[in-house]
Amino acid sequence: MSTEFPEGIETPDKLETSIGTLTSVDGVPDQETTQKVYDNLDLNRATEAFLNCIPVSSLNAMEHGLLKHGPANTTAVLFEELMDSKAFWLTPNTTSVYMASWLEIGDEPMGARALHREWQRRILILSGQR
Repeated sequence: MSTEFPEGIETPDKLETSIGTLTSVDGVPDQETTQKVYDNLDLNRATEAFLNCIPVSSLNAMEHGLLKHGPANTTAVLFEELMDSKAFWLTPNTTSVYMASWLEIGDEPMGARALHREWQRRILILSGQR
């Protein structure tokens, strides 16, 4: 006994995609298709991991650069001129004057209000708890 499916909702036995032709029998992928899909997932996850590390790398470089000008929590670096294409910042704009400092916190509570770009939101930590 078999249930009739409406036309157009079944998985085709052959599907052309950006990663090549995917083949299956009755919706079950063959071994080559399964391997292509897993390889594509590996590539996508590796790309995502790389892209997610860019903000962390940027902040690490910013920390090292700012601490060359003085100790944390007491030094603020003011960039008196506008940024241009020679600036080694990840996403500067050319219409703002920038000032930056590096805060080091321990176990004490801390509150802060920061203006930041959306890509930094995930890594901004505003408490002393780890």
